[in-house]
Amino acid sequence: MTIKTMGGAAAVLILSFLITGSRPALAVGDIDNYWSNAGAGCVPDDTAIQGDTYATTSGGAVQEDSDNATTAVFYCDVKKNSNGNNPDWLFLTYDDFHEDASAVNYVDATFYRMSRTTGTVTSIKSVSSDTNDSGGCHTGTCEVSGSFLHTLVFNTHTYFVRVQIVRDSTANTETFYNVALGEDIP
Repeated sequence: MTIKTMGGAAAVLILSFLITGSRPALAVGDIDNYWSNAGAGCVPDDTAIQGDTYATTSGGAVQEDSDNATTAVFYCDVKKNSNGNNPDWLFLTYDDFHEDASAVNYVDATFYRMSRTTGTVTSIKSVSSDTNDSGGCHTGTCEVSGSFLHTLVFNTHTYFVRVQIVRDSTANTETFYNVALGEDIP
């Protein structure tokens, strides 16, 4: 039996996962993207459309309209990537700027599967900007991620990600930049 020592970055990654159940943000080259979608590429739900509660920003991001303190929901259809390996991480890129610390404001994403025969919807993984508070990411562009164990089977299921931007104070800025599925590159 051979025992190999791991580099410092791998040790930090494993230690972080064991302590928090999540990993620190990886550099862009450290993941293999299976699928990704900019915020503006997702479909707003009926309430967001009728209430005109969101705005598209430059670069394809979406955020709450400056006059609204409410919730805007977006649905992102996950397409099959026949050239990619099965993903095992959900990534959410956002800006969660807290001017009013007492307000409830966050961006979250939930990855779902829906049975093509019964229509039953099952949650696979959720991530939220609120779970990234320990990292101190309250200004600028941030990423939160979480791992999951699920094999995508497009023959029997349809997959989508539901992203919601929640803001109860117009003093805060919540922005949804991107959602992605990928796998760690060892």
